[in-house]
Amino acid sequence: MRKIHSSNVIIYCRNFTGTAEFYRNVLELNESMRLSWMIEFMLTDTSFITVADENRASIKSSYGAGITLAIRVDDADRFHKFLTDKGTVPGEVTDYPPSTRRFFIHDPEGNRIEIWSQSSG
Repeated sequence: MRKIHSSNVIIYCRNFTGTAEFYRNVLELNESMRLSWMIEFMLTDTSFITVADENRASIKSSYGAGITLAIRVDDADRFHKFLTDKGTVPGEVTDYPPSTRRFFIHDPEGNRIEIWSQSSG
């Protein structure tokens, strides 16, 4: 079997500027690469999300249809408060069997983002 070294989800956007600002300023992800038409944000050392301007790419936006980005954090409740304190309106934190706490938020392009953590129960 071949080893996968990294992963990158590319989101093609109508609202390139607003979506990039969301990942940079709301989720506070660091940029790892920038070109005039795309910005790559680092989730982990080997996992990235790239926001690309659909007007300068060969692929157009999916308008958030059929996409959920699942991001595991240390504590979903604390991350929910972090986002709420920034003025965003994420969904309610809920338990998901067998031992997960999670909530959802949408980026300006309409992509659903699941923020989740392991729960102690």
